[in-house]
Amino acid sequence: MTLLGRTRTAVSIARSAADAIRRADTPRLPRLKRNVADLQTATDRAVEELIRRQLSTAFPGEAIIGEETVGPSEHDWTTPAWLVDPIDGTTNYFRGLPAYAVNLAFWDGTRVALGVIADVPRRRIYAAERGRGAWRGRRRLRVASTSSLERACLSTGFPPDMSDPERNNLEPFVRVVPLVRSMRRLGCAGLDMAAVATGTTDGYWELSAGPWDWAAGAVLVEEAGGRVTARDGTPWHPADGEAVATNARIHEELLTCLRARATAG
Repeated sequence: MTLLGRTRTAVSIARSAADAIRRADTPRLPRLKRNVADLQTATDRAVEELIRRQLSTAFPGEAIIGEETVGPSEHDWTTPAWLVDPIDGTTNYFRGLPAYAVNLAFWDGTRVALGVIADVPRRRIYAAERGRGAWRGRRRLRVASTSSLERACLSTGFPPDMSDPERNNLEPFVRVVPLVRSMRRLGCAGLDMAAVATGTTDGYWELSAGPWDWAAGAVLVEEAGGRVTARDGTPWHPADGEAVATNARIHEELLTCLRARATAG
């Protein structure tokens, strides 16, 4: 199947997953995964299974790495894989906050070749394919033209486990906040990165999440003219435990700030 065919199939699967979430019963008491802040609902599990079935039918034998099942440490990143987050922003979903998404991306063994983000409450589909741009419906996406950190609107996120000072993002957050025009926290990495791709925000960073949180957004931002890296400036890779996404113009300035935190002490 061509890459365009894969993208169209991924859009169809993400749309059906979003429909399933909207049809689901109101979430009840969720399961706890690693700690009391790391939630999983029955809908997370059911929707990931739905996506797995549809991907396996369309692409037999291809690896599928999902947030609720197989972890990234079990995959050889020199081989292709689909990365799936059935509900990015489970706490928002459980609490009734309208910021959660379905993330679906295809890693071809060397790069993220395509990504789809379905904004479930707002019924929006964002899609990107290498060399073909980033889109929301028929609207081609472009990052913002903001050229300095002091004029930027950024977003960030925090991990469920806040006990690790190297990964809880508190020190970088405190460092960055005085330097920017405004800060936001959506609680949904896919929508954070879609906001960068649409020019709604100028940048986003997070220091602890999974590749399923970032892969679709990474290709979306890059195809919209932005840049996505680790803190050291190397291109983002699914094995990285962090991501920095910007409109490219403020990227080095933000990296400098984040690296100062990383090397302090």
